[in-house]
Amino acid sequence: MLNALHVFHGVVNDPSFRDTPFLVFLNKKDLFEQKLKAGTMIKAVPSFKDYKGGTSVSAGIKYFTKKFEKINKVKGRPLKFHATCATDSSNVKKIFDACFDVFKNMVVSSWD
Repeated sequence: MLNALHVFHGVVNDPSFRDTPFLVFLNKKDLFEQKLKAGTMIKAVPSFKDYKGGTSVSAGIKYFTKKFEKINKVKGRPLKFHATCATDSSNVKKIFDACFDVFKNMVVSSWD
């Protein structure tokens, strides 16, 4: 996760992408849930010691979503987050449909 946050920082704040909306996929939600149920503690990682959600998957997703949001230095830029499990075909279809709607709206609004 630390590496993902670091890479995201470099990309989202690059001047080349200043006007670019971002879709962020928090993949492997199923493994995240398994690790939390097995007792893995997010706050055991020094960089995440402020986490207070215990073993709640939704609290963990919300916590990491906020971490990514704070990295973005472009105020008002659209950021969309999706917790995914790429091996769950119904989840992938749902996410694909949501992304398609975002892209469709971006293209339509860019023509205005």
